[in-house]
Order: sequence, then C-alpha cells, then structure tokens
Amino acid sequence: MKNLPLFYCITLLWTTVANGSVYVVAEFDEKDATRILEEAFQAHYDTIRVPYMGKDWILGPIEIKASNKTIIFDSGVIVMAKTGAFGRYDKLFEIIQQQNLTIIGYGATWRMRKEEYTTGEWRHALSIVSCENINIYGLTIKDSGGDGIKIGRRGQQLAYSKNIHIRDCILDNNRRQGISVISVDSLLIENCILKNTNGTAPQAGIDFEPNYADERLRGITMRNVDIHDNTGFGIQILLPQLNANSQPISFNIENCRVWGNVKGGIRIKHIGDKGVSGTINLLGCVIENNSRHAFQFENKSSKKAKVNITNCTIRNSKSTPILISASGSKSPGGIVFTNTRIVDSSKRPFLIAKGGVNVFDISGDVTVNNANGAWIDIGSQSENITLEIKNRSQN
Repeated sequence: MKNLPLFYCITLLWTTVANGSVYVVAEFDEKDATRILEEAFQAHYDTIRVPYMGKDWILGPIEIKASNKTIIFDSGVIVMAKTGAFGRYDKLFEIIQQQNLTIIGYGATWRMRKEEYTTGEWRHALSIVSCENINIYGLTIKDSGGDGIKIGRRGQQLAYSKNIHIRDCILDNNRRQGISVISVDSLLIENCILKNTNGTAPQAGIDFEPNYADERLRGITMRNVDIHDNTGFGIQILLPQLNANSQPISFNIENCRVWGNVKGGIRIKHIGDKGVSGTINLLGCVIENNSRHAFQFENKSSKKAKVNITNCTIRNSKSTPILISASGSKSPGGIVFTNTRIVDSSKRPFLIAKGGVNVFDISGDVTVNNANGAWIDIGSQSENITLEIKNRSQN
C-alpha cells in the first residue's frame, strides 16, 4: 500500500471501516456512560461492540441514532438505568425512524429501576417507532417502568414500524407489558419468554392495541413463545380503534404456551360489527393453568375478523375454558375450532355465552376430556352452530 497515492490509501481505509470493521467501545465511566454509548452508536462503523467491563453500564435515556449497523452487547454486560434519571416519558433506549439495525445481546441484560417508577406507564426499556428492518436478538429486558419493548409509530411520521424481528429474548417483571404492539407491518417474535408483568394495567405478557384507525397489525407471527405468570392476560388483542376502513389484521400464533396468567390466557376484544376484517390464527398452542378463562372473546363479531383455533390444547382453566360475551356486538362469534382438545375436571360447559346471549358461526370439532360431560351453554336463538363435540372421560 505504501506505493499507492495518499488519497487512495485514505479512501481504502475509510471503505474498510465503513463497510466491514468492528468498533469496540473502550471508554468507560462507571458512574454514567450515557455520552459514551450515544457517541459510539453514531460512529462510522458497521458493528459496535459493548464489552463486559466487570461493572454495570449506568445509563440515562438514549436515542439510538444508528441505521445500517449491528450493535452487540457482550455476554455478562448489564445495562442499568441511572437512579433518578428517568422522567415520566423517558425510555432506556428509543429507536426513531431508523432502518436496518440489529441489536444482539446473548447473555446480556438491560435493567431499569422499577422500584422508582411508582406512577406512569411509559418508561419503556426499548421503544421502536416508525422504523424498518429492526432485529433484537438474545437480550434479557427487565424491570422497566412501562413496557419491556414497545413497537409502534412516532407522531405524524410513518404510521407503523415494518419488518421487526425479536428472537431469543426474555421480558421479565416489566410494569405495563412485556411487549406492546401498537402498529406494525410484518413482525416475527420467536423463542421468547414473556413473564411476570405487573404494576399497572393491562399487565399482559403481550398486548396488541392500536391507537388510531390508520395503524395496522399485519403479518404478525409469534412462534415458540412462553407467556406466563403475568398479572393481566397472557395475550391480549384489543382493537376498538380499528374499523372497516383499516388495513385487515393478520396473526399466526404458533406453538406458544400461555400459562399461569392471573386474568386469563388469551383475550380478544372490540372487533365489533363495524370493526376490522382479517384473521387471527392460533396453531398448536397450549393454554393451561390460567386463573380465569383460557379464551375470552368480548365484542368479537362473527361478521368481521375470524378466529381459527387449530390443534390447540386447553387445560385446567379455573373458570369456564371459553367465554363469549356480546359487549355491544349484535352477532358475537365467528370462531372455528379444528382438532381442539379441552381437559377439564369441573362440572360446567366448556363454552359459555355470557348472559345467555345468542352467538353465530361457531364451527369445527372439539374433543373434551371431562368425566362430567361435554356441552356448551349459548342462547336459544344462536345460528350456524355446527360444532362437533367429542366427549371422552378424563384418564
């Protein structure tokens, strides 16, 4: 290289740094490393590595301004929120309008100081808003004052985030939600654990809840996710703001286990007669040992988005396994059960329409293991109920 022109050497060095090198953060301040990481994330490197320093990385709120990068937190790294540094709406990390960013943290933990956040619900550990192509891998995120992860939009910018992938993460002991999904187009959550959410409502493992009709919940896949011991529901889908003009919803919830949640397993609410269209598919899931219903359908119209429950198992619900309530819909229902298995030991119907309301379009087949029998309790003028019920005594 010594025989090349100087300007060519500089250009070649810059290309190597920008397109293929790793920057290891060397500076460290055990009292407050906020500035250090803010500057590191904006450095002109493809990959930024946050090393284990033997002590916590103490941080105030940080906006990650880093597109087209990979950020790696080494195993053993603990990021800890600085005492007293977080106001009502501050986040540990926030990503706004960035693209092509991967954050990897196998063996690393992001932790906030939940005991300080006795009011409010917005001190999220990670907020992803109006972004595209964001990957979060391997992190443990815990003790936030709001959500472990929030996915949505920022103001009047892009009305959704797009192509978000969360894999091998643990969301533990967050105040409002393990994960909140406000608006997204293409989301994959796989091999994660969402547990112990408690502090302020809704307190779900994961909550899907748009704020405006122009937001969307499209291309959502949850696969091999363990959701347990949350004070609210395990999975909550609340859609009062979406309407017939909104983008159709699409969910595939596959091979997930939803168990030990206080308010119940899965709640689907506010898809009214003038609500959003689309599909919610549950495939191969186990919903068991929840303190109330396994499934709770409220204001879920048979005329709008359909729910397909396929090859799922419901066990040991403390309340009736499946509850349907009208809550404003004139035609609640629109649920297909395929090869659904229910294990119960109580003398009660496995499906009940609250208050004896009429329901519509319930079909498929259900096998019930209950020595007390297998039946449903719905209104006398219910229509299009073609559910095949197979009764097997519990072994």
